[in-house]
Amino acid sequence: MKFPRKLEYILLFFFAFLIYRFFLSTDPLVANDWPLLFRESRTFSPFWAMAWDYMGNGGIGGPAFKTIWIDLYANFVYSITNFTNMPWWLSQRVFWIVPFISLSLASSYVFASYLLRDRLLKIASVLIYSFNTYILMILGGGQFGVAFSYALAPLALFAFFKLLDRPTVLNVLVSGLASGILIALDPRVASLIFLVGFFWFVFFGRKFTKVKIKAVVSSLIIVGALNLYWILPILMSKGSLSGFSNYASLAGVKFLSFATLSDSISLLHPNWPENIFGKIYFFKPEFLILPILAFATLLLKPKKEILFFLGLSIFSVFLAKGASDPFGQAYLFLFDNVPGFSLFRDSTKFYVLTALSFSILIPYFIENLPSRFKHLTAGVFIVLFLFILRPAWSGELTGIFRPQPIPTDYLLLKTELSQDKDFYRIMWLPQRQKYGYFDPNHPTISAQDFFKTTNHSQILKNLRMKDVQKLLEESSVKYIIVPTDSNGEIFLKDRKYDPLQYKKTVDFLDKMVWFKRAQGFGNLAVYQTRGYRGHFFIPSGGEVQGKFINPTEYSIRTDTLQPGDLVVFSEAYDQGWKMGGVTATPYKSRLNSFFVQDIEDIKVFYSPQLWVGRGLLLSFATAVGVVSLMVFGRLRRKW
Repeated sequence: MKFPRKLEYILLFFFAFLIYRFFLSTDPLVANDWPLLFRESRTFSPFWAMAWDYMGNGGIGGPAFKTIWIDLYANFVYSITNFTNMPWWLSQRVFWIVPFISLSLASSYVFASYLLRDRLLKIASVLIYSFNTYILMILGGGQFGVAFSYALAPLALFAFFKLLDRPTVLNVLVSGLASGILIALDPRVASLIFLVGFFWFVFFGRKFTKVKIKAVVSSLIIVGALNLYWILPILMSKGSLSGFSNYASLAGVKFLSFATLSDSISLLHPNWPENIFGKIYFFKPEFLILPILAFATLLLKPKKEILFFLGLSIFSVFLAKGASDPFGQAYLFLFDNVPGFSLFRDSTKFYVLTALSFSILIPYFIENLPSRFKHLTAGVFIVLFLFILRPAWSGELTGIFRPQPIPTDYLLLKTELSQDKDFYRIMWLPQRQKYGYFDPNHPTISAQDFFKTTNHSQILKNLRMKDVQKLLEESSVKYIIVPTDSNGEIFLKDRKYDPLQYKKTVDFLDKMVWFKRAQGFGNLAVYQTRGYRGHFFIPSGGEVQGKFINPTEYSIRTDTLQPGDLVVFSEAYDQGWKMGGVTATPYKSRLNSFFVQDIEDIKVFYSPQLWVGRGLLLSFATAVGVVSLMVFGRLRRKW
């Protein structure tokens, strides 16, 4: 008996509504990796990528190469919302939430259709892939680059499989386009999917004909061309790669290996359900239903495509636990010796492959039961799956799953700062609450990032030092703010909110002579420093007026400058910064400085942005060409 198509839609809508119904409010969705963005925060954003992030490096600025791929879409959204004056809460739903849900459901359904026949089992596959604890935690934390790439991954893999089945020109273009967008959303998830595609090609390519090899290579060329807008600046910048974090720390890998073998084999995110970084929960045995049904396919005589996904699941389960026992040293060895493996310092990225495997293995096992048990078993499984996800639909999840109004104090702060056109930075102690306002004239600094420590007592001790106060002055810090921590996420002791830490911090700043309590910010504890330098200044004395054009370009008024003057640019030092033809030199090893040579029409610009522009033209031309051929070409013939 065929499962009615209308019931497919009803079941998918039911799951989506039940879990995502919290998004129907008009409150903004805010998470640690998805902060509140007021209109002023991105007023400059055009529809292209920026090579410099004015909020990078903890607020001192830094290369945007860690996120430049997804920034292209983000800046497009900011441009549209600013142009149409769309409220931020609405743009979140229109450009992020709805596309993610739609893409994840459609993509996983198309992929399931490649290996499954029964409609109800295809729906079960979609539910496993689109509503498991891993992707819900990623979404709750606001990691939308990862979430979008996760949603697109099954479709990109399906397109590659179809390319191997029939290497036509159309399939080359479709596979190249899907994979190109995938890598632009998140290269780490894309690399995992490319690895699956490579092994599929090796095991099921059957004959390595010239046609197939040529088709695959052509598809990869399209993938590369679509991503030239971020590949070119990274390749050409050389010394400007300081924006990349140090991923080579084995200690960091061990620290981030939160998942145990029981977690990874059960597709259970170690931070489920509260999603508090570093807080590991007791194992929930009800999740064992997933591996039991997945590996029950061994009781059948599965075809080799299913055996492939069995092998993939074992591979991903072992790696998803990272450096945890058993055999955790194997992960450390791969991290230390395999080129590119350092991208997976957070081993939970391998949950993507586990979810993909289980979304095929579990429905396949049920599909091969006797027909009189098949739909009954599928129905029972769906009910059980809904049961083990009860924190998602009962309102226990945090992050963007708990929309809240913006606290009044932060709205008042936004009103005060947005009216002030002078440039200065704001230090949040110990870190910025996710509602904290920022814009290009008022970047924010996390004290933890600035002092490179999470030790609260050490941060306070540093503030007593005169050389630190001089450092803050040259870093253009005007205000130091202690967040109200209205959500109880910052001042923690044993992962619980501790009001004594907040009081200790405020009492400390009240007693310091170098800070003065500022008025007009409601209940926020705001302290003004005794002095701060501008965005551009002359160390010997005097300020230089700079005009913000975008994060990679400034113009300078020259009426206070003379040839030979040393001008300091208060952004993190990077040799990619130029003043005319003069390359930046480090000022006290931290900031950029230039010796003025010509005082006519001085521009300060970040040179890697030139390669972003050139790459964008090539990427855009490739995208237009591929889409035009797909729409207007006769592409059924073999490559």
